[in-house]
Amino acid sequence: MKCFAIAMIVLLALCEDVLAQQTSDIHQHTTAPAGARFEIIQSELAAKWTFRFDRFTGHVAQLVKTDEDDNTWTEMTVLNLPP
Repeated sequence: MKCFAIAMIVLLALCEDVLAQQTSDIHQHTTAPAGARFEIIQSELAAKWTFRFDRFTGHVAQLVKTDEDDNTWTEMTVLNLPP
């Protein structure tokens, strides 16, 4: 009985660690309606990689902090963007 209890404690501890390491897609991008112009996409690794994608023109902007500690969008260069 003692071995069974120890085995269960170890098993539960391992299961908890496995569940904590799973990644989730819930915070990676917004679910925009079909006709929406902009979509916000955020990296799962770092919040500083947050982008705004213009679905109509293909332009991309990154969310950055200004010197005044405000947030603003800075346009990025997109190679081979059709006119």
